[in-house]
Amino acid sequence: MTDREAAGGVIREQRAAPRASLKKCATLATANGVAMDVRTADISLGGMGVIADSPLVPGQSCMVQIESCVDNQKKQMLMRGTVAFCLFIATEGFRIGIRANQFDPDLIQFIQRLFQ
Repeated sequence: MTDREAAGGVIREQRAAPRASLKKCATLATANGVAMDVRTADISLGGMGVIADSPLVPGQSCMVQIESCVDNQKKQMLMRGTVAFCLFIATEGFRIGIRANQFDPDLIQFIQRLFQ
């Protein structure tokens, strides 16, 4: 765990896996069927950060679907996870951290390639 300075104190980084910046449009769906368009911010084998117009509650189950190319083919890839945090950022919307519970195999391969 590392620390980083923030306005008003120190924030404890709790990410277990290195993350890569990833700026893509995606769809987030909650367990109760609410779907919303989001923008990805970063991704790792531990989870994903997204920016949304509406907040989610920490502990809430969700699924994120992104589209990208894998082996020169357009793929719809899914990550199932749990909301770890949700912060309001005035210039962007809500920054939502999602802890991964399950990845599609294509998404695991996509993430691994980001770190090669």
